[in-house]
Amino acid sequence: MKRKIFYILLFFNAYFLFSQETNFSSDSPIFPEQPYDSIQFYENLKKGKQFHKDKNKDSAIFYLNKSLTIASELKSNSFLAESYYTIAIYFENNNDYKSAIENYEKALALYDILNNIEYLGLVHNYLGYCYTNLYAEDKAIFHYLKSINYFKRINDEDGLAMNMNDIGNLYYD
Repeated sequence: MKRKIFYILLFFNAYFLFSQETNFSSDSPIFPEQPYDSIQFYENLKKGKQFHKDKNKDSAIFYLNKSLTIASELKSNSFLAESYYTIAIYFENNNDYKSAIENYEKALALYDILNNIEYLGLVHNYLGYCYTNLYAEDKAIFHYLKSINYFKRINDEDGLAMNMNDIGNLYYD
């Protein structure tokens, strides 16, 4: 009797085991997608920065854009600002000043909402640098002066010195 029950159970287990439909395509993940979190954001941002440092441009922009997507999904202004800021640095370092300006402007709007005075000063300085390289001196000096005002508000002497140096370079060139 025990033997018959054993074989019946074995038969049903085998039936259910082999009747499972398994699809391992990339379109249907084995595990369900989990919502994004800050760890994923920082991991992608870190990878993007490292690839940028290693001069691997395609991988860098892929991970930086992925961090931007995650920041959008999380609806986090601070993550969005950090993503746009980092992407702008990527474009600036690759001499794509127009794309850098677009991303700095987006970061600037978000840092304004966040009232992050230090990064408002930094972004205005970097915008001045980009406009300097595009030979738009009037826009460059505007952003350098805005940056000086922000750095004065937080008594950042290094920020003030950086802007004074950049204004000197603007007139020297």
